[in-house]
Amino acid sequence: MLLKKIVILVVLISLIACSNKNKKIEATIVEFDKDVYDFGLIEFEEDVPLTINFSNIGDHPMVINNVKTSCGCTVPKLATNNIVSGGKGSIHVDVSPSRRGKFNSSVYVFYNGIGSPKQIRIKGVINYLDLLEK
Repeated sequence: MLLKKIVILVVLISLIACSNKNKKIEATIVEFDKDVYDFGLIEFEEDVPLTINFSNIGDHPMVINNVKTSCGCTVPKLATNNIVSGGKGSIHVDVSPSRRGKFNSSVYVFYNGIGSPKQIRIKGVINYLDLLEK
């Protein structure tokens, strides 16, 4: 009798687990405020905070699966990875370029929507003229 209950319990757990796997996450439409952030001239070793804002204008919830960057000088911080339909979200990014001259970095946002992954470019020029004054 106990064995029969255990078998039934295992079957029920398996069915529940399989039914959750088959749930499809519907694609949504996301609108980002900007595709490119140009900081212009930045002082050497100056950290630049950046907030990437976006809106879920689709009919389904937005689920952010991952946020990656093209280099270690750009570190993203995601407040939440679920944005309801009609909701707004943001990704905070710390930009700490370590070399003088021009820099280009990218943030890639992977989500359940059209246009994923979204590439956001970050660029600027790190001041190198102070080297000439020394």
